[in-house]
Amino acid sequence: HSAYSGVGSIGLTRTSLPPNHRSSKYVRVLQVGTLKYLEKYLYS
Repeated sequence: HSAYSGVGSIGLTRTSLPPNHRSSKYVRVLQVGTLKYLEKYLYS
């Protein structure tokens, strides 16, 4: 449950952030971190 809400909140953050380089870089770091966490959680 928390995994799905985490992915959803990242999607919302991505659409609400202003389209500048720093924000998109920060969101990308968040997405990569979440994907790695989900992989570890789902496939371990």
